[in-house]
Amino acid sequence: MRKYLDENFSEEVVNANPQPPLKNVFFKIYDKKIMRGEINFLKMNMDKDAFICLSTNQDHDMTRDDIIDLCISMKLTLAEAEEMMISAGYEKIL
Repeated sequence: MRKYLDENFSEEVVNANPQPPLKNVFFKIYDKKIMRGEINFLKMNMDKDAFICLSTNQDHDMTRDDIIDLCISMKLTLAEAEEMMISAGYEKIL
């Protein structure tokens, strides 16, 4: 997964105002996976401050590596990981 995302997404944020935003995509996937019992917060190794910032619309700069780590820890499919990267403002490289 890491190699795929590293090779197929821009190094820098390209879209500063992606639609839908990261918060919306993250919680859509997070809620679905929590309800199915696929993940839990502790196993995600997500920083509590980052989680709080996402849930309260506060600014929190998650790096590209943070987003990729989150995709891996949430056990996302490639399609879900792509959606997460795009919602964080990264562009898929063709």
